[in-house]
Amino acid sequence: MNNEMTRVFPIYAAAFAIIYVIVEQQNLPLFTYHPRQGQFGWLRELSAAPNAPAMHWFGWIFTSLIGAGVVSLAALPLVKGREPPAWIGWAIPLAVMIVFVFLFRNFFLPR
Repeated sequence: MNNEMTRVFPIYAAAFAIIYVIVEQQNLPLFTYHPRQGQFGWLRELSAAPNAPAMHWFGWIFTSLIGAGVVSLAALPLVKGREPPAWIGWAIPLAVMIVFVFLFRNFFLPR
């Protein structure tokens, strides 16, 4: 694999984590899955039928994958001559996990 591509992996990991927080909080899925009907729909859709959930998680993941890929491609010229700090590939995703624990604290804490 190309040396520049391996240099961009920490940037991809950091970008994915940051974009995922934004996409999840703003509910911006690329598509919605309706498991009872076995159907997909573009962008965010409401439930297709009563008592049938609409799943956005898969759409959030794909939106984050594409966004992180775009950020990584944009960063390729920047990492050509130097290596980005390796800590951004693990520190930023770890910080995002802590952010999610805070955002969903009411789910984890007893009432």
